[in-house]
Amino acid sequence: MTANPWLRNGFIYLLILVAVGALFFQVFQPPQKTNLVSVSTVALDVQNGLVKKISSVGNTLTVTYKDIGKTATSAKANRDVSVEESLKNLGVSPDKILGVEIVYEQPPQW
Repeated sequence: MTANPWLRNGFIYLLILVAVGALFFQVFQPPQKTNLVSVSTVALDVQNGLVKKISSVGNTLTVTYKDIGKTATSAKANRDVSVEESLKNLGVSPDKILGVEIVYEQPPQW
């Protein structure tokens, strides 16, 4: 028994339409809003106990806050100085710095 060619062709067209729709939504997504903050704001938030984690990649810091995992991005002023040293220079107490998980990641090769 042969399948109905209209049904088979319709199914192929439907698959193509779904693939094009998925590609469209993947390419034309609105850009994700990044919350940019200054290093001094990050230092103040660490001093106030609001920061859970800081990830450092190159001279970019990604800050994860304790409340519902909110994140922010900041540029570090000097990439030759550690995050801990930068926070200390901005007046954050050492015990507050120890309360934050600080992770250093390698920047991508490309």
